[in-house]
Amino acid sequence: MVSQVTFTDVTEAAKVGNSARGMGAAWGDYNNDKLLDLYVSNYKDKNILYQNNGGGSFSDVTDAADVGNTDASADIAWGDYNNDGFLDLFLVNDVGPGYGAKKVLYKNNGDGTFINVAKESGVENIAFGMCVAWSDYNNDGYLDAFVTNNSHAMICEGQSNKLFRNKA
Repeated sequence: MVSQVTFTDVTEAAKVGNSARGMGAAWGDYNNDKLLDLYVSNYKDKNILYQNNGGGSFSDVTDAADVGNTDASADIAWGDYNNDGFLDLFLVNDVGPGYGAKKVLYKNNGDGTFINVAKESGVENIAFGMCVAWSDYNNDGYLDAFVTNNSHAMICEGQSNKLFRNKA
C-alpha cells in the first residue's frame, strides 16, 4: 500500500525562510507557551531563533534572545541541563576562528533571553563539533551531552553542580 501523504511548502507563509547556509534545526518550547519554537544553525552566518506565534507563523527573536552566534555552527540541541524548567540550547561549531570554534551553551534565563555559560560549564573548548545530543545516559537526573566531530566523539557528563566532565 502506497501512502497518500503529501507535503506543502509553507516556508514563506510561516516566515521562517532565510538565505543562510543552514546546517541544523531543532524544535523546542523555550518560552513554555506550549508552542514549538525553531532554532536554525547556519554555517558562518547568523543563527536564528524563530518564536512560534501560533496560527502557523513565527517571529525572528534572535537579537532579543541574544542567541545569534555567527561561528561555523553545525548542530544544536535543546535540553534542560540545569533542571530549572526552561529549555537550554547546546550549540556546536565546526572550524572557525583559530580552527576549531568554541562550543556555546546557552542557559535559558526564563525571561526570553539566554546567556552563554560554555566557559564556566567546561564545554567551551572540547574540540570542534559536528553533532550534539542530550540524554541522561547514567540516570542521575541530569542531562549529559554527546558531541561528535570528525576526529573523535566525547560524552560530557552532567554533574549536579551544573558542570560537565569529559568522560571519553
